Amino acid sequence: MLKTIQTTFSNDVINDQVQGDYFSQGNFSAAELIQIYRNHYILSLIGTLKSSYSCILRLVGEGFFTLLAKNYISEHPLSAGYLQNYGHFFAQFLKGFKPCKPYPYLIDIVYFERYYE
Repeated sequence: MLKTIQTTFSNDVINDQVQGDYFSQGNFSAAELIQIYRNHYILSLIGTLKSSYSCILRLVGEGFFTLLAKNYISEHPLSAGYLQNYGHFFAQFLKGFKPCKPYPYLIDIVYFERYYE
């Protein structure tokens, strides 16, 4: 029972639709409360990517990096309970991310940062 609740909650945080039947009191709906967790989840993963790929962040700027990170998070949600290896597929992601096509050197920098860390 607990595992089912945890799995449903995790899926609701990662996905855009709330499937769980959560108890909500007060001024906020269950969907609004899940959105708080979802925002924190996304901000935490963006922070992790910024930390891992600080050169990329400096090269492309805050706004573009945030766009990259949000798209990466959407395609590669956190699959484990720790952040140490999160961003492992960032180079492959950049290869297929159309706004990065004019900047192929970014992929080499991602590999460099990944292996340097």
